Amino acid sequence: SRITLITDPLCGVDAFVARSLERGIVRGYERDALIMRYLPETADIKRGDLVLTSGKGFIFPKGIPVGRVVSLTTDPRTHETIAVLQPSAHINRLFEVLIVLGGEGL
Repeated sequence: SRITLITDPLCGVDAFVARSLERGIVRGYERDALIMRYLPETADIKRGDLVLTSGKGFIFPKGIPVGRVVSLTTDPRTHETIAVLQPSAHINRLFEVLIVLGGEGL
């Protein structure tokens, strides 16, 4: 068996902002942070917004809390909005996990 944490930079999760439905890809960023990319420069996203899994890609069901937006920047080269998220789960203090079975390549 293999387990990949959402904080792993190699793990990409298709997700959306609950308030505005803006979509992007969330990856591990730093030890206790996530980064959401591929948001347009005009994205309707704010600090404190909740980000959920989108269900796209058939790996994670729709609606699982991923994290909350803690900061926003714009990449001057690509003009995309980049959001840093605090994970919804305290990864270092987990006592139980949910294992999602199925999905392509699993």
